[in-house]
Amino acid sequence: MKELAVVVIVLAVQVLHVAAMHTNPFDVVRGCKQHHNVGSYDDALTYFPTASLQNVGRTVNSTYFKIAILGEKDGVIRLSRSLFPYDKDVIEILLGGWGNTKSTAKRQHRSASNRFTDTQLVEIQTPNLLSPFWPTMFVLQVFNNGTVLVGIDGQEHPFLSFNDSERIPPDYMAFTKCLLHAGSTAYSKYFKIAILGPNDGIIRYGESLFPYDKDVIEIVLGGTANTKSEGRVQHRTSMNNATNTLLEIIHTPKLLSAFRPTMFVLEVFNNGTVQVSHDGHGHPFLSFYDSKLIPANYMAFTIWNKDVIFFYDCPLETIKGCRQFDDVPGYNDTPVYFSTNTFRNVGRTSNSRYFRIGIVGANDGHIRFGRSAFPFDEDVVELVISGWSNTQSVARRQLRRRNQSFNNVLLKEASTPKLLHRSRPLVFRLEVFDNGRVQLTKDGERKPFFEYSDSQNAIPPDYMAFFKWDVDLIYFYDCPLNETGAGTAGEESVLLRCSLA
Repeated sequence: MKELAVVVIVLAVQVLHVAAMHTNPFDVVRGCKQHHNVGSYDDALTYFPTASLQNVGRTVNSTYFKIAILGEKDGVIRLSRSLFPYDKDVIEILLGGWGNTKSTAKRQHRSASNRFTDTQLVEIQTPNLLSPFWPTMFVLQVFNNGTVLVGIDGQEHPFLSFNDSERIPPDYMAFTKCLLHAGSTAYSKYFKIAILGPNDGIIRYGESLFPYDKDVIEIVLGGTANTKSEGRVQHRTSMNNATNTLLEIIHTPKLLSAFRPTMFVLEVFNNGTVQVSHDGHGHPFLSFYDSKLIPANYMAFTIWNKDVIFFYDCPLETIKGCRQFDDVPGYNDTPVYFSTNTFRNVGRTSNSRYFRIGIVGANDGHIRFGRSAFPFDEDVVELVISGWSNTQSVARRQLRRRNQSFNNVLLKEASTPKLLHRSRPLVFRLEVFDNGRVQLTKDGERKPFFEYSDSQNAIPPDYMAFFKWDVDLIYFYDCPLNETGAGTAGEESVLLRCSLA
């Protein structure tokens, strides 16, 4: 669980003799190909042979590549001798780590069971090395004698230099990502975690992927019928027998809720202090000391006697400032239509109105909008977001009578597989044009994922309602509009392979 931020990785294996001046900062990655299936930090990564690249820079004693990274922090590159370097050493280079303040290189040995050990080779201060707004282009040069240099393209001297005594060649290369939203300071690592459930949200973290016959930290939030919280060291054997050493227990009545998520900040300090606080509160409500200094390299979530939903590694800042609607009626229940004139955040153009909306749930988000607060015996628009087991979205004009009978006219149907998620919000912009066109666009994207036109029956979004079909949903509406444009580039790490200029 390394702290890898949202990153776009661009690989351009090419030779550049002088720095080019670019009027557009994205000109440096022009002509690149994209590969989106970038694995997480502890996944079985796809290593690609650098011999298959058409444009590799070479000197008599080195090989070099151009690599650009677009993201807030934590770009990770691995080099190896083989396609499947398990039980073998690789070189791992981390650029813009620790909140975009440091860069490191290490030799990593990873077993087939995905356990790994690191040997630090170099660590330096590199404040503000990366940017979420434009790509930073690097030159990575690997010498036959084991020297490795990393510099910024166009600059004469490398900022990162180390020697690999094993002289691991860059025959294969991989890129990786991990938790996108793990924070760090010089003294700690912290995580935002939300829990939705009546009691006993249980978090465990430890040093290894399979921490059997090892100690972990277990934190119970809202335990003992939602009255107490505690921190403890737990030793669990491979037979699943556990012994606990209590570190702290406090009274926390009604800490959790079965109806809305409670957001926490878990901070693990290098000196063994562990703190849990409510998001937005300055002081922790639970604090204890772990003399074993167990690191939060891996994390797990579990329950006691009630179903609980955990929100983790989730950009929940996207729903900050939204109104929340969790008492969602069923499809044929009496609806509550909200007047959009009362919304604080409504975007307007010369010919449209737009809204920012979030949905958390496994499938079938239903939004209706129309002209009145009680739109019986009149037409409304009904949008189904990822219905049919999270596979399709539709728009239809619906006439619903007071006895809840209704008629539908299909306007558009499109495949939208896996659009919704039971523990991550889908946040999107709903734009309704005066001429009957409607567009739905994900946060951070410019192209709508769903759109249709009903020019003969343009229905205005004066009132809006939210429904569910067969699973519980949480809606976030009247959200701040994010007027800065398309957002940080990409929700996934991306590898781009470029040709020579």
